[in-house]
Formats: sequence, C-alpha cells, structure tokens
Amino acid sequence: MLSRLWASALLCLLVGGCAQGALCEEGEGCDDPGGESLSCTPGEARCVGNAVQRCTLEGVYGASTPCLSGETCAEGVCQTPGQAGCGAPQCSLGEGRCDGEGLAECATDANGCLVWGAPRPCFGGAACEDGRCLDEACPAGCDYGDRRCLDVNTWAECVDKSGCPAWGPPQSCLQTETCGGGACQPAGQGCVDDCAVEGERICIDALRQQVCVNNQGCLRWSSAQACGAGQSCVAGEGCVSSCQEDCVPGEAICEGAGRRQCEAGPDGCLTYGAVEACPSGSVCDNGQCASDCGGSCVIGDRRCGVQGPETCIRSDPCPRWAPAQACPAGAQCVGAGECLAGDCTPGQVERGACDGACGTRSRTCDNSGQWGPWGACGGGGVCTPGQSQACGQCGTRRCNDACQWGACEGEGVCSPGETGACGQCGSRTCTNLCTWGACDNGDGTDWRRCNDCGWQFCCPSGDWCDCAGNFPASCNGGQCTDEGVCR
Repeated sequence: MLSRLWASALLCLLVGGCAQGALCEEGEGCDDPGGESLSCTPGEARCVGNAVQRCTLEGVYGASTPCLSGETCAEGVCQTPGQAGCGAPQCSLGEGRCDGEGLAECATDANGCLVWGAPRPCFGGAACEDGRCLDEACPAGCDYGDRRCLDVNTWAECVDKSGCPAWGPPQSCLQTETCGGGACQPAGQGCVDDCAVEGERICIDALRQQVCVNNQGCLRWSSAQACGAGQSCVAGEGCVSSCQEDCVPGEAICEGAGRRQCEAGPDGCLTYGAVEACPSGSVCDNGQCASDCGGSCVIGDRRCGVQGPETCIRSDPCPRWAPAQACPAGAQCVGAGECLAGDCTPGQVERGACDGACGTRSRTCDNSGQWGPWGACGGGGVCTPGQSQACGQCGTRRCNDACQWGACEGEGVCSPGETGACGQCGSRTCTNLCTWGACDNGDGTDWRRCNDCGWQFCCPSGDWCDCAGNFPASCNGGQCTDEGVCR
C-alpha cells in the first residue's frame, strides 16, 4: 500500500502537479473535487479560469498557462475580443497544411477568427509536404531542427521560412549561461567548439555570413557580418562577389548623341549608366564629348562681313570666322571679301551669306557709288550645317546644308525602362540602348489552371510550362493524372 502511495505521488510530480482545485488520488492521478477523472487525450486543451491547460503525453492535464492581458480563454484557446464567438479555432496562426490542391495557410478571416485559407500552388511547382512547400531550389543553409550559437549569449534554430529551411530569430541564454555547441550551458563549464575549422564561413541568409574564429581557445562563430556591395552569401563560401562586371571604372562609351559612363549600379556592380547628352554644339567621340564644328567655314575662305572682310581661321579645334578687318578709307568690301575702291553702280545690289543658319543678306550701292550697310538676314534655317542632336528612341539627326534637320536615324525599338509582354506569359524591359531585353517570367509566381485538374507555371523563358496535375477534387472521385487529366 505504501509503495502505491509513493508511486501515485511520483506520478503527480511527473505530470507537473494538479490544477488548482484538483486532487492527486492514490493510483488515479489528478481528480477534480467533483470526482471526475482528469484523464485526457495528449495535446487536448481546456480552459481553467482564464488560463489554458494542456494534456501531457502521460494522458493527464499539466500546469496551466495564463492568457495574456486582454485575452480570454475559450474552448482551450486564448482569444482576443475580436475572436469572441468564433468557437474553437480551426488552426493556429501561421500553420500550414497540404490538401491535394497545394498549400493552405491558417489566417484570420473578416471576423477575426482563425480559419484555413484557400489553397495555392507552391512556388515553382514544388511539392507540398507536412504543411509546407518543399522547393528543390532552397539554399543549403541549414537542416530543420539544427541549432547553432550566434555569439556567446544567443542562439538560433533552423526553422521553416516560406517552404525553405532558414535560421530563425536569435534566442537569448540566461545571464548565468553562455552558448556553446548550439546550446545554452552554465557559464564556466568549459569550451565547446561551435565550428570545426578556423576561417570557415557559413551563411545566415543571402546577405550575411559568420566566420569561424578562435575565441580564447574555443572555436566559435563570429557575430553576423553583412556582405559588401555587389556581394551575396553562397553556402560553403560565405560572402563572394555576385557581379558580372560590364566595364572598367572611368571607362565611357558613345551612344547616339551622348555618352555612358561606367559606374556602380544600385547593387554595387559596375555597369554603364544612363545616356548623358553632350552639350549643344558638341558630339561624342571615343566616349568623350567634343566640339561639333558643323562645317561653319573652310579655313582660308573669305567673305564680306558687316564691318569688313572676314577670314575663316582655325580656332582649336574648329574653324571659325575671325573678327572683320575694316577696309581702307574709301574702299568697300565686295564679293568674296575683297576691299575695292568705291566703284559700285548706284542702285546695284549685292547679296551675301549670313553667319550660322543659312540665311542671306543684301546691301545696295548709294548714289555716291559707295556700298550701303548690310541689311538684316532672312530666309534662315533652324540649325547649323553639320550639327547633330539626339532624337526619338536613342536615334541621332544631323543638320543638312540647307540648315534643316535631317531624318532621325539609328533609332531603337522601345524607350528605356519601358516594359512589354512577350512569349505566352512573360515580360521584358527596354534597355538603355532602346532594345528589348530578354523575355523572362518575372518572379515566376504567375500560374493558371489547365486541362481537367492541373495547373501550370510560367517558365523562365516566358512560356507556359507543361500542365501538372494538382487538383484531384476536380475529378469527382476520379484520378488526376500527372498531366492534369481526370481518369
């Protein structure tokens, strides 16, 4: 009899004690005051006051856990006021399940009740298993359930994130503990290596790494280190360059009527930047903006200007008309820049070219046989011959000899940054060269129903992938084949 009492008392201790108001009876475990047995199904939960009491693996209710401030216990779950009247929740927030049509996740509905959402396909057509999408493309970061130390005081566990194993948020050890070997241990217990080789690197995520360092004789993982610009973390390698460099710093190329400079893009990788138009009167030559002479005159040519003869000279780097040199007293500038004594016929008219945009001007011989002043220019064009400028979609146009803009030449097919559809389901973006980039499937999440009971994702090429069976409920009891056809 005494041994049975000890056994009963030991059972009460093993299950964490009886709930408030319950008794530990000989050989029976915990009974409530009314004599009702408290045996239960492991995992079952009930409310005790405003606390939740859950059934242990031994089949008896364990210690109760009070609800948080503002929550009320109902049907074994702590609920907020917005969940009142929901009844027993269908699931736990964030929980997932596979129902044959993809992954369904637990969320709150319009009434604040926890319910199962509509199923959705797993990203990229991955299989759904144990309430999560298994993606073969998951980075090799960790194995579910693994633990490791982030530093001497914190640790993390490998959990599920969007269907892939990844390190969860940091967890703190007690003040009297230190982290070693992925677990919290009493301080001063001795060295437990967290890693095997000094200098080894592992990834926390795509942009952070940890390095195995020697800390007072113990091999431990360093604190998280952010990868630099243009780097990403690769399993087994740590932070490495992810750039495919297009150019060399300081390099520039010509494009249309402008230039593009090699510079670091938003991701830190070197690439040619946007087109920078050259200043008016200049063109791009070998990556640099240089003066566009425009053929304004030929070195050595002469003409009559308003103040006298003008000569075309070289003015680095382009030819230009030099300031006029007045004719001697009693002489006039005639024809191609010649100074002649006033031997014009009264009423005679002389016409000459204007500077710049192809206009003409005239002057008349007065009654004393002297040339009068030049009149205003007329009939000019819109540009200087030989001048060029950007036009249209990355094109260039040049001013002709009639001082009019010629046709836009060398245009692309789109405007930089413009997006358009391509393939069966893809999209593409216009480059800085006004040409379409490659057709792709964007983020790869676009999908549609196909055949009797299948779905198909948009493939990387921008076309629909093969139909795959994933909606057996559509077959009314029949079998959904791999091709999405009901049998």
